[in-house]
Amino acid sequence: MAVTQERYFNKKIFSMLIERARGDRSIHRFAIDSGISYVQMRKLYSGQQENPPGKKLIKKLSENSLGGVEYEDYIFAAGIVEKDRETEVPDAHDIQIIEKLKALSSGQRKTAEEFIDFLLLNSGRRGGRL
Repeated sequence: MAVTQERYFNKKIFSMLIERARGDRSIHRFAIDSGISYVQMRKLYSGQQENPPGKKLIKKLSENSLGGVEYEDYIFAAGIVEKDRETEVPDAHDIQIIEKLKALSSGQRKTAEEFIDFLLLNSGRRGGRL
């Protein structure tokens, strides 16, 4: 089960995400589509909400977002950490992939790492070193 903890709520980034996610819709239309109040949407959009939104509200926003804005983007901006990747135990499939990477030559590993970085970049996530 994922442990949730609060970090810094970045109102500006959250506002930018809403701006992108609304597409060509008005903020009012985006609120209606998402099933949240216009007042709360306006507060988030203008950076006036003091506390980070909860996961339920974030889920509603992400399900109705345009422009490639995803749940994880909102979670990051809200300062919510769902899992600590450093303590995550790899499963059998992860171990198989790691073993396959280890079996590659140095040049092949570099190519595989560049491809993984490419995939992560195009999915909106940031990659790290393997």
